[in-house]
Amino acid sequence: MIQPGDDVVVQFDGEDCQGEVVEVRGGWFLCRVLIDPVTDFGAISPRLDPVSLVMVRDKDVRLAEVV
Repeated sequence: MIQPGDDVVVQFDGEDCQGEVVEVRGGWFLCRVLIDPVTDFGAISPRLDPVSLVMVRDKDVRLAEVV
C-alpha cells in the first residue's frame, strides 16, 4: 500500500513524472512531482513550477522502481 513519503511515478497529463506522496485521502493522492520544464505538457509558456503539487486518482500512481 502506498503511503505518504513513498517515492512514486505519477501519470499526469499523459506524462510519467517522478514524485513523492504527500497525502492520501479517499482514493486520491496529493503528490509533489518533478515537471520537465522543457516539455511542460505542450504549453507555450510554463504552466507549472518545476516541482508542483498535483492531486491525482489512485489509478494514476505507482511505486517507483528501486534501482
